[in-house]
Amino acid sequence: MPDQIVDGRSLSEWIGELETASGPREEAAREALRAGGDAAFDRVRRALEYREPAVSRRFREAATRVPEQLRPIFVDHERHRLAAAKWAAWAMPDSVNLAEAMATALIRAQKEDVAHQIGLALMRFGHEAVPHLTARAHGQEALSRARALFWLGELATSLDPAGAEREMIEAGARSELGARESWVRSEAAAVVGKLGPTSTGSIPLLVEALLDSEAAVRGAAAVALGKIRGPAERCAAPLAALLSDSAPEVRVVAAMALGQLGAGARPTAAALATAATSSHLRLAVVASQSLGRIGAPGAIAVPTLTSNLHRPEPLLRWASATALGRLAAGCDAELVPHLARALSDPDVYVRRGSAQALAAFGGRAAPALAALIGVLRDQDESVRVAAAEALGALGPLATEAIPALLAARNNNQSVMSAPVIAALERIQLHPEQTGGIAPIPALD
Repeated sequence: MPDQIVDGRSLSEWIGELETASGPREEAAREALRAGGDAAFDRVRRALEYREPAVSRRFREAATRVPEQLRPIFVDHERHRLAAAKWAAWAMPDSVNLAEAMATALIRAQKEDVAHQIGLALMRFGHEAVPHLTARAHGQEALSRARALFWLGELATSLDPAGAEREMIEAGARSELGARESWVRSEAAAVVGKLGPTSTGSIPLLVEALLDSEAAVRGAAAVALGKIRGPAERCAAPLAALLSDSAPEVRVVAAMALGQLGAGARPTAAALATAATSSHLRLAVVASQSLGRIGAPGAIAVPTLTSNLHRPEPLLRWASATALGRLAAGCDAELVPHLARALSDPDVYVRRGSAQALAAFGGRAAPALAALIGVLRDQDESVRVAAAEALGALGPLATEAIPALLAARNNNQSVMSAPVIAALERIQLHPEQTGGIAPIPALD
């Protein structure tokens, strides 16, 4: 079928123009294709859905042995496919629906960068793309199924599909959790996780996937269970078992998932406390954070976290300090001296995290009063602010800190004014005692 001519050029040439054109040239190509009407849509569809002959794929695999002047033969169709995808996304408001052709182009693209660009363009079709991608997540070769699953996951996170679309995405991903290829199984688990807390129907299959022979699948299933956030009674124990997995990254994501489960994962506190002592830094950091997030019993968590305050890794000391702040309500004030010592840590994040943790102890942090006053002179403004807030949390017990608070305010008026005023108000000062500082106006 001969190409239609628009403004002196064929439709194929106008599609090709979109490959490299920008600005006025790109706009001219788009308008020419729009003027081409049904013929242009038909040409775009053919470019999107073109299936490379098997011989071309074999030649492409040996592309490094193909003379430079012949290589364009093997990439022209990919370039046309990409250009057509860009135009299809731009032309979406037109009456002809190109979502199906775009989904086909995504599956048939031979180069990953082209597939990625087509996927980004396909996202603009929103809900209309879901059934076409779901249909292509089955019965294709493994690469095509994984590619379709990935973009279903992207749609799930960007659109919040309602009702039938969400169920369609979950059903499509769930059916691939038992795929023969491990990378398809891991992609399917990732999609279910991206759907979030509504995917509770997939929990049994994800728990089963925690026992998969491939670490990537176990890790993806753990991440998904964390994003679904429970119910903890069904998945906390299997996740805790992964804290001793042979793959370090699986142990890390299992610890993270347990933290995302919240209070329901408290029975796993002992396993997390053990993981928090690991020599694997990321595991120790994540496990320490998760101890705080689940509200672990102080008797289990505090010995490990206070010990970690003396570890050589600053990131772990910071994570332990912030976890102790989360656990303040259920912990004895005996650990306050540990946090007070951490206020002089060489790392700024540890000092700030320790001050914030002490604020969570309220009046029980009184033994740290002198240390907090000293931190008001810290070289980092975020640490000074955190110290002022912690002193405010002490209430009337921090009366001794008044001169230091006022001095900090006078030395750093732009930064410290609001935190100092807030602290002084919590210390319950009368206006005449604030050195003439006006109270903070109430927010509307």
